[in-house]
Amino acid sequence: MAPFHRRKKPPDGKPPGWYKGCLRIDFECRCAYCLIHERDYQTHESFQIDHFKPRSRFPELERTYSNLYYSCQLCNKRNRKGDHWPTQAEISAGSRFVDPCAEDWEEHIAFQRTGQVEPVTKAGQYSITTLELNRPQLVKYRLKNPAEYGARSLLHKIGGQLNRIAKLASQTQQNELITRVRQLWETLRGIRKQVEKKWNEKRPTYPSPVCPY
Repeated sequence: MAPFHRRKKPPDGKPPGWYKGCLRIDFECRCAYCLIHERDYQTHESFQIDHFKPRSRFPELERTYSNLYYSCQLCNKRNRKGDHWPTQAEISAGSRFVDPCAEDWEEHIAFQRTGQVEPVTKAGQYSITTLELNRPQLVKYRLKNPAEYGARSLLHKIGGQLNRIAKLASQTQQNELITRVRQLWETLRGIRKQVEKKWNEKRPTYPSPVCPY
C-alpha cells in the first residue's frame, strides 16, 4: 500500500505555490520521502513543494498537480532530491526513486528496529542513498516514535500482501477472490486513516491545511 493517497483534484496550470494547501492535505502534513511530520519541525514553513519529475528536465509538468510532492527542506536539498533524476540507464537497471503515491514502500524499503531503513530492491537502495534516509536526524526520529513506525510498517506489509494476492487472483481469473481482496484493502485503508487521525490529533498543525477542491 502506497504511503500516500491523493484525494484532492485541483485543476492543473496554477503556479506550484498555489497547491500547497492541497498538498498538505494529500500528504497528511508529512514529507513524501522521509515521512517526517510538520510538528517535528514546529512549522510548516520548513516544507517545500517538490517536482517529483524535475521541471529542469520535464518543464511540461511544472504545473501538473500529480507531479507535485510535499517535501521537507532537508529531503529537497540540491544534493538529495532537488532536481535529481536517474539516467535512463539507471532506470532500466531498476535504480530510481520509489514513488510514495503509487508504490508499496515495503516492497522496496524495510524499517528496522534500529531506526534505520534497509533496501529491498534497487529502487529502495537508490532512494535511501540519494535522499540519505538514514541520516542521524531521521534515525533519532524513528527511535523516538517506535509505535508509530511499527504500526505504519505493519499496515504497509498487510497492504502489500493483499496487493500480491490480488495480482495472483487476477492471473487465475478468480473474480470472487479479487472482489474480496479489494474489500479487505478498502477496510485496511479505513483502519490506516483512523490510526493516522489518532496520531495527528496529538500534533499541532501550523496552520490547518486548506484546499478549495
